[in-house]
Amino acid sequence: MIVAPSSVGKSNIRVGEYLVMPLVEKYREEYLIQYQHYRLNEETMSKPKEKRLIISANSSDSALIDALSNGDGRSI
Repeated sequence: MIVAPSSVGKSNIRVGEYLVMPLVEKYREEYLIQYQHYRLNEETMSKPKEKRLIISANSSDSALIDALSNGDGRSI
């Protein structure tokens, strides 16, 4: 959480997203592969959970808890 007065450049923190984009893309690719396997074997497999590394700042409490549990407690 960033708390600061107006016009001090808080939006510049979004530049940090570019540092984690390779991980975000890796998680997305892994999920798509797991989901394809799930679609082929729905009777024997449970639906995979999508890991989200970046969580929106205006997420609800339940969305935040879901995102953290799906991402093994690691999120930004």
